[in-house]
Amino acid sequence: MDNELYLETYINQNENHDESIIGQLLAQINLESLKNNAFALFTRSNFLSSLSFFVPYNFAHDLAKDTLVIESHRKFVLLAVGFSTCFGHIIIGYLADQKWV
Repeated sequence: MDNELYLETYINQNENHDESIIGQLLAQINLESLKNNAFALFTRSNFLSSLSFFVPYNFAHDLAKDTLVIESHRKFVLLAVGFSTCFGHIIIGYLADQKWV
């Protein structure tokens, strides 16, 4: 039943084939959620944190070069950043699921 409702909603939303792509995208965006202060803060924090995701990866090789790490070992710096990011996400996710946090 949910699939039928989804299909019907999808068909109803896409009946206007003559609209531009921009018009269709704007019809899908709901800015009413941003009136909620908690959601607005969440959205801003996610945007700002996403700006810094790849900074360590971009400059890790240069940092290793500046600290005179042998060129064949510089790949391990990137490997360490990747593994620590992976484990950090797992640990933070685990902590976020705990009721006492």
